[in-house]
Amino acid sequence: MRLPEKRGHGRMSKRWQVGVLVAALAVSAALIIGCGESSTSDKEATTTAATEGDAAAAEEFYKDNSIEFIVPYGSGGYDTFARLIAPFLEEQTGASVVVRNMPGGRTYKAQKYLLGKEPDGLTIEFINGKSVVLSQLVHADEAEGVDIRDYEYIGRMAGERRAIVVRNEFESIEDLIALDRKVKFGATGIDGQLFTPSVLAEVTEMDASVVVGFEGNGPIITSIMRGELDGFGASASSVRDASEQSGLSILCTVSAERAEALPDTPAIGELVELTEEQKGLVSALDGLVVVGRTVVTSPGVPQERVQFLQEAFERVLHDEEFLQKAADAERPVQYKSGAWVKALVEETLSMPESKAEEVSNILMDKYLEQM
Repeated sequence: MRLPEKRGHGRMSKRWQVGVLVAALAVSAALIIGCGESSTSDKEATTTAATEGDAAAAEEFYKDNSIEFIVPYGSGGYDTFARLIAPFLEEQTGASVVVRNMPGGRTYKAQKYLLGKEPDGLTIEFINGKSVVLSQLVHADEAEGVDIRDYEYIGRMAGERRAIVVRNEFESIEDLIALDRKVKFGATGIDGQLFTPSVLAEVTEMDASVVVGFEGNGPIITSIMRGELDGFGASASSVRDASEQSGLSILCTVSAERAEALPDTPAIGELVELTEEQKGLVSALDGLVVVGRTVVTSPGVPQERVQFLQEAFERVLHDEEFLQKAADAERPVQYKSGAWVKALVEETLSMPESKAEEVSNILMDKYLEQM
């Protein structure tokens, strides 16, 4: 579909964009792991012995040591995740794991603390992937002195795709487009709840706005039921919960793929024929939100310790008891390896500045309506 002319809703200061600006290119990073044929050469035998020695040294290093697990927020989702992981990570590493909350500076207080620590692999941190990638992309003040490409990535715990839920009277995207008025979505803030319907509106040429300023999903749903709003966008699991609790209809995922939490819900590209540029915008949203909640450690940590932490983290996130506890706490788990996340981050940050500005206007400015 043809991209519509830009409709401005007022510019926002770059500082306000910190940690909330979403602008990411489509990422199709393929991680290729070479698997050479077996050989009994002296050189390969020596390499194998060295690798085993490194692994043993890393295991011995962590045994009875202490890992500081930094959470850049107070109580809430990230803190809950960290405290769920900690005892399982203790079992896998042999180290004690102490969770420490360090809110402030839109997560950069915690990041600068991590970067100032000895790169020994004894300090790890949860990062808000969406926030830190975008802060660096727009050269935000808080991101000065931090290059997240230098982190050692341990792995991702969660990163959900986004979807749209609407009032039951709307059975299709065409029903929304056919309205003789502006379609109105609701959002709590300048975050994924703004970005998701903005992408939907852009790629379908929908006359829409996103009203920002609600104090939670509950007030948004109430406004939808009253007819004041038509829908809202959020993580797939949040949209699923809203539809189950309030009888709203799930429209689609605004993603290149279907979401794990909504396997029967079509992706936008299944419903609307998109141009390559529009596919890129949809994938831009994907490429950002799926970085998600990721654990990192300091640049310069010895690689054998990085690998030890990566393998321990992967075992935890596939542990049946852990997965059950996460499900009981209503915390979805979508594991991705540290290498996968690092490739995604590097590709996103390779976006030309002109492209970042264009995408940021669509996602942040163009459809924004303040309460």
